[in-house]
Amino acid sequence: MDRTSAASYSASAVTAAGGALSLNEVVLVLSIVFAALTFLVNAYYQRRKDLRDQKRSTQDSEYHAHRMEALKKDRVFTKSEGDK
Repeated sequence: MDRTSAASYSASAVTAAGGALSLNEVVLVLSIVFAALTFLVNAYYQRRKDLRDQKRSTQDSEYHAHRMEALKKDRVFTKSEGDK
């Protein structure tokens, strides 16, 4: 089967399927498709956001631990600790 035949058969199938559905049914199918696409896109970006937040939390924890080590090692006092 060459490309032209495949394209014409595909177009015929789509036309036949479209003729079998009323306008309300077409809108229903499109609504379901777009709702599913919206869900998938939202899930993808939420996953990316969760990974970014997790990475940022890990970096913040490591920074805090290193900063506390440096403060303990250098015995740097804040103003309130020096006033005691």
